[in-house]
Amino acid sequence: MDIGRTDILGSYWREVNFALPNGDGAILREARADLAAATLGDAQLLELADLDESVIDSLLTLEIQGYLLADVADAPLVQWWWHLGALHDHSYPADLLPAPLRAIYLDRSAAQ
Repeated sequence: MDIGRTDILGSYWREVNFALPNGDGAILREARADLAAATLGDAQLLELADLDESVIDSLLTLEIQGYLLADVADAPLVQWWWHLGALHDHSYPADLLPAPLRAIYLDRSAAQ
């Protein structure tokens, strides 16, 4: 196993499981961007998918610090992790999300 992949995934895991439930996540977006650029194995991709689902669910159900909701305007919209504010306020274009994330997003948005 490549230790670099493990460290990157571990950073994201800590942000998702410890910081985000408290409405925080100082390096959440950067950790997710690093993962988007990494070559991951099948097991890591499955874990990443689960973590991404937790992020979307948390954004739509928890109180989140304002700094984390400040979108990065010049980031591509398909890189959803730079647009957490739009996701949080249900203004993100759902069709740009991967199907499992889209399902959570639309379900939570409909419940609003």
